[in-house]
Amino acid sequence: MSKIPKQEGSDNQYSLEFVTADDFRQADINTILHDYSGLCDSNMWLELNRIAHASSEKNNPSAHRTLRLLVLLCSFRMSADDPAGIWHSRWQDAKNTMLTPSLLGKEQISILAEILSEIKNTALRGRIADVIWSSCRSQYKAGTEAIKSYCEIIEFHLYKTVTKDNISYPYIFELVNLLQRSLYIHFSMGKKKLMENSLRETFHRFYDFSASKTLYVPFQRIGELAYRYNIKTYMEVAHDSEKVLSEGQPDDYPDARKKVWSLAAKCYEKVNDSEGQRRCLEEYTIETLRMRELVSDAAAKAAWTRQAITELQVAGGFKEWVEKLISELRDLQQLSVSELTPINTPWDLTKEYKETETKFQKLNIPQSLFIFAQLSASPTVHDLEEFAMANSSSGLTSLFPGKLRVDHEGRPVARTSSEIKGDEPDAQWLKENSLETMSEHRHKVVVAGIEPARKTIMLGFPLEVRHFDALVNYSHFVPFGHEHLFSLGFSRLFQGDFASAAYILIPQLENTLRHVLFCNGKDSSKFNDGEFQEDRSLSALLDIRRDDLVSVLGENIVNEIDLLFNYKAGPSLRHKVAHGKLAAGNCYDTDTVYACWFIFRLICLPILNDWEEKIAPQIQMTL
Repeated sequence: MSKIPKQEGSDNQYSLEFVTADDFRQADINTILHDYSGLCDSNMWLELNRIAHASSEKNNPSAHRTLRLLVLLCSFRMSADDPAGIWHSRWQDAKNTMLTPSLLGKEQISILAEILSEIKNTALRGRIADVIWSSCRSQYKAGTEAIKSYCEIIEFHLYKTVTKDNISYPYIFELVNLLQRSLYIHFSMGKKKLMENSLRETFHRFYDFSASKTLYVPFQRIGELAYRYNIKTYMEVAHDSEKVLSEGQPDDYPDARKKVWSLAAKCYEKVNDSEGQRRCLEEYTIETLRMRELVSDAAAKAAWTRQAITELQVAGGFKEWVEKLISELRDLQQLSVSELTPINTPWDLTKEYKETETKFQKLNIPQSLFIFAQLSASPTVHDLEEFAMANSSSGLTSLFPGKLRVDHEGRPVARTSSEIKGDEPDAQWLKENSLETMSEHRHKVVVAGIEPARKTIMLGFPLEVRHFDALVNYSHFVPFGHEHLFSLGFSRLFQGDFASAAYILIPQLENTLRHVLFCNGKDSSKFNDGEFQEDRSLSALLDIRRDDLVSVLGENIVNEIDLLFNYKAGPSLRHKVAHGKLAAGNCYDTDTVYACWFIFRLICLPILNDWEEKIAPQIQMTL
């Protein structure tokens, strides 16, 4: 007997044998799930799995094959909002994935169509009918059966809800999905004008039900379906939306009410009713400000205030209100700063500290500076990506994928997300998800490397400006005329005056990169208005001339420069120093100390091979 082809890398349990019509009948499919009244969801899938595992392949191979196929059919996830790809695997990873309907084959689909009318369970019959129609659009009877089954399911559960007056409505969103899917199937079958009575009645019943029960989110979704499929006019949906909102309770969840106000505003916009649209947008923002009152901390209040300002600016015509909210936002941002509490993670680096201290006690000054420049290498882009990928699907990162980054005044400067958009992570995603890893790397290098090394060197011999002249004069990464600035900055670094070191060295980085490109025959300037030349900023160099920089410095160093000095969501030290925003206390943070050491390392890189022969003797002469 032939098998449904197994996907490459998939588990053997998803390699299924072909199931005939006789197999279905011998399995007595009418008795399967005879007392199950739920939806075709995880519960049905688990129940079929239980029955399949309990069945014996030896005693009744037909029934076993049938059950395994039914398990597969009920494992697909339905995405009603994505009609182009309605069915998706319930689970997959890089190596394994469940099968999808596209791999069932025409012959198996034909068998399913043959036995469809024999399936008594409504939810199972609807699922199989939909799979058949999705796989073969010429199977009109299956499409019609899917609509009929979905309508029966909706009516059954709405009836149960009404009679029991259940206020939880556990299946309400799944029922909306089935309604949306039914409409899509109906109109995709070419029945654009004539809607079957059962579908029309079910739609109106569900629409009225969600309105009468003030179920804001379901009503918003059904309202969109109403005008999208020309079941109701825009004005009818708009008026019904405002009626639902007027009958709601004052303490109803504001974010849910916002969805209905948005629906009404959109409908008024479609009929060019600017007054109605403005009224709804105003109420929409009022709900946003109600959300602000439901939170206690200033940072959260500031976030909702920012959103309200954005909504009013998009709507237009609310200048005075916007100005008032901007004033409130400033106050909330200032208050939020005092609420920020650092989270300390215990990290014992005593052993590493001692090892570094012991190593440098045995070195002379030229050797110490040589080793100091190589305390660490830039983490590789490959390693950062692997760690970010592993971390994105585990722990709290998977539960809270988005982060809002704020500055020292509580103002938002960037938003990052661990959610991968598309098939593969892009460069932006990698930057966003490397920040914590790079921060930990810098902390370890500073605490276990830079600090014990610097302390040991300075205790043995107090370094001054002249001791760095040899290496800065010899390094072709130092632009002409800037030698003293680098020597001065390096001396301040070793002396522990990090405020001076930061404000001397960090501004030099941008010009150094331009100098490096120039020395390698790559012009980094641009023409302004087609006539005058001007230098590109660090951000422009990393954007437009990134490939040139990588060809000279390597991908890993360029990536670290971006994350440490340029990227807004990171330390962004170039911007902070250039605009005088790096406070004195921040100059002693690990990020800043690391940055000063990084520039020392960068300047030393092209001369490390000549160190023993040419640099060390010159340094020795200054002692």
